[in-house]
Amino acid sequence: GDDLQSIYGFRGAAFENILRFPKRWPGCRIVKLEQNYRSRKELLDFTNSITGNCYAAYKKVLFSDMSGAMEPVIKREVDAEAEATCIADAIEKKLEKISANEIAVLYRSGHHGNFIQAELLKRNIEYAVYGGIKFIERRHIKDIISYAKVLQNPSDAVALNRILKLIPGIGAGTAGKIVSEISRESFNVINSHSKRKYFNNLKAMFKMLSDAGKENNSTSQVISIIIEYYLPVLKSIEADYDDRVKDITVLYKIASGYKTIEKFLSDFSLDPPSSQLSSGETLPQDETVKEKVVLSTVHSAKGLEWHTVFVMHLLDGCFPSDRSLSRMEDLEEERRLFYVACSRAKEELYLTFPAALSFYGGSLTTPSRFLAEIDEKYYKINH
Repeated sequence: GDDLQSIYGFRGAAFENILRFPKRWPGCRIVKLEQNYRSRKELLDFTNSITGNCYAAYKKVLFSDMSGAMEPVIKREVDAEAEATCIADAIEKKLEKISANEIAVLYRSGHHGNFIQAELLKRNIEYAVYGGIKFIERRHIKDIISYAKVLQNPSDAVALNRILKLIPGIGAGTAGKIVSEISRESFNVINSHSKRKYFNNLKAMFKMLSDAGKENNSTSQVISIIIEYYLPVLKSIEADYDDRVKDITVLYKIASGYKTIEKFLSDFSLDPPSSQLSSGETLPQDETVKEKVVLSTVHSAKGLEWHTVFVMHLLDGCFPSDRSLSRMEDLEEERRLFYVACSRAKEELYLTFPAALSFYGGSLTTPSRFLAEIDEKYYKINH
């Protein structure tokens, strides 16, 4: 086994088992496989510098007969949107020379990939998501977009049916009936449901749509009004409310960059989810993801490799995770996880982070400590 790729402590894996093996079995022989056939020398110099900072590990120095790669590049951007734009720009240039499925963007946690997903979507660059569901296919994102789509087109039966079924007491049958009534007589028809238990909630939803649809509202104002209404709904139906709110915050920031709600909805259309990309499993690199850029959590990227790899959101609190900062053992696993991320690259490695990343109650501004640990001669900074 490879102790440096032990990254599943959250599942109960104990990497110390391999370190203690010689003590438990004194007659065993340790064989170090240090020649690497994936990455070029310049990338191995970088990853060796990462593992050199591990406190508990077998000391190994990987080498390769292949060389000639450029040094890994570190780049800071103003904010998360600019970081995503920078990565997408670089991907577009790479696509002139290499296949899309030879490019990967890796991140510590699933929600870190939301901005890059939105940016690739705007540019019509196809991508596959490993280890999660596409941002625009997540239930709460589709709910919010559905409210906005009804504003733009009250006759959108699919979107209207979706938001009606979010109201307690309205099932598929009742929702279908209301959609049919509205298509014939307009929204005023809801008053015919005044004796139903769900009427007050139905009326509240259409009051929100009326407020959001006022002529002078900006895109951000429209989405803000929808979100304010939707958050209590989401909290009542989803146990992982806090995690989903992070996605919604990203959606609001993205929407704020659009001048019109029409353009926003055009970029974030409600396409049917792809079953092969929403299972949350690591997918094989076969025909199902041919010619698609890969977006993946690091955990789901283990064992895979790409010509060009981008590792993003490298801020203390993101990577390493804020949950790991108080225990040395957890921080060590985060360092191994960073090693796994960087060692996926065969030819080119880019490491990016925003100058600041806002979240509830504060912001993250300190570059990842893992970058500070690496010898400066093994990378270059792109200003």
